[in-house]
This record gives sequence, C-alpha cells and structure tokens, in this order.
Amino acid sequence: MIPPRGAPPSVGLVSGQVQQSVDGGTTWTPLPYGAGVAPLSLVRTGPDGNCILFCYDSSIVAMKPATTILVLPQEPELRLAVLAGHVWLRFESAVPGDRNGVELQHTTVAALGALDAGFEVTESASTARVLDGAATVTRDGGQRVRIATAQTVTAEPGGLTP
Repeated sequence: MIPPRGAPPSVGLVSGQVQQSVDGGTTWTPLPYGAGVAPLSLVRTGPDGNCILFCYDSSIVAMKPATTILVLPQEPELRLAVLAGHVWLRFESAVPGDRNGVELQHTTVAALGALDAGFEVTESASTARVLDGAATVTRDGGQRVRIATAQTVTAEPGGLTP
C-alpha cells in the first residue's frame, strides 16, 4: 500500500501493540493497518509489536518491538527520527530533494543512493549499520564519517566510533 507522492507514510503491516500519538506523547491510540501517519506523529511498538510503514517513494520503515519513532514533516532531507529501539530502513534511491536521511540521538545518517540499513538507539548511544549501499554519518558538531556495506558506526557522547 504505497501512498501517493508527497503523502505521509502508510501502515502496511501491524502485529501486536502499535500506537500513534499526534499530541507529542500525551495521548496514544491504536494504529491500524492502512492508516496514514501524519507528520510530527510519534509511532511506538509495544514489547510484542511490529510495524511496517510504506513511503511514497517505495521506501520501507520496519519497526521492531519496543521502538519509538517521530515522523518528520516534509523536510527535504530527513524522513524520521528514531527515538528508541530498533528500526530497519530501505531507501530505494536518494534523489536530490527527497527525504533520504534519518535522525538519531546526536547524529544524522544520509543515504548516498539506495540504502538498506539498521538503526539502534539506546540511552547511551546510537548505532547505524549499513547492510547494502553507503551513507554519510554526521555527528552534532560536525564530525563526519562515510560507511558502506557491512560497516557500522556508533555515536556516543564522545564522538563517532567506526
């Protein structure tokens, strides 16, 4: 169920507890199959929850249990922020002007073309692992590293660790 160009992501699969908040996390409601996820919505999966979101450009966001993301507004470079947990993301392409980046704790990951990558955010660090493709990882403050297939980088308070 791929939404039209410019439309927010839509829910393509839901299992277990999956909820959405449109008010910054005060009120949570179930997120059903087929629903659109409005910009600035929080989406979270419970301890038994899984969710797959489809984006207009055929990109896919897969959320594992105990994960929370923020769907970002229609900015040119960032698609979502991973606030906690594990997310797998597939960008089909990185067309200039498309949203091909992910915000993690203290770090931004930008795809350099098609990208399959996994992201983990904990209280102490953010990790990006490229399964296929390449990405640039930029830490708040400017430190930058390029990673490609089978490489991992971790952002901790002290900097980036390849």
